[in-house]
Amino acid sequence: ISGEHAFEFSISASNTLIHDNFINMTTGNGIYIRGNMTNVTVSNNSIISKNGTGILVKMLSKSKYPDNITVNNNVLI
Repeated sequence: ISGEHAFEFSISASNTLIHDNFINMTTGNGIYIRGNMTNVTVSNNSIISKNGTGILVKMLSKSKYPDNITVNNNVLI
């Protein structure tokens, strides 16, 4: 996946696997997990983002926050 800006993967579903991807972008977030998602695994990805965030996990409110998120074996450049 390649892009200049914005989000490449914006996760809004539970029970999700993001595995073995190559993401190359200039700005923005490579992988964005937000809200009340649960059981999300991000593994074995290569993310290049010169002016952005490789992996962002964000709470939307006190009652809407990601839970049981696993991030491992990723390469961020």
